[in-house]
Amino acid sequence: MKRLKLEPEEIADVLRRCGFQDDTWEQELNSETLERFWRVLLDEETASVILRRAGEARHLLTDYLAQEGFEPGHSAFVDTGWSLRSQAAVRKALGREDDTALWGYYLGVFRWRLPIKQAGRYRALFVENLDDDRRAESFLSRFFPPITRLYSNMSSPCATIRQ
Repeated sequence: MKRLKLEPEEIADVLRRCGFQDDTWEQELNSETLERFWRVLLDEETASVILRRAGEARHLLTDYLAQEGFEPGHSAFVDTGWSLRSQAAVRKALGREDDTALWGYYLGVFRWRLPIKQAGRYRALFVENLDDDRRAESFLSRFFPPITRLYSNMSSPCATIRQ
């Protein structure tokens, strides 16, 4: 529920109707309670809260991108890469799944990346095409953790690279 930014108190009635008492809200789910939790998520009341939150998040995203000058044909994603899921998610959030002018530029992508139809067009410096790109000889598998760590913690890119 944290990922959905949903507090149990907001849907307390639904949780109780589905058999979750207040003292169980912080407990880990097992196979039986997971099945009941799906009913909570599919409940109309819960769904409306989730959809409202998604709309608010989409609005924040579009406002931010507009503020930064993000325009079709004049903007692109630049990232370390790997699976192209971020590009696909933003395209979907913006309702631009069919936008061919929106490109992504990446350091590397794995073989198991999303297809172009789903993620959009991209270019990558490294494209891992091994059947099993988790094998030891896989370039991206060997360098994925340090590259991700380097680029994910950049408050000052130049200082981080010098280190």
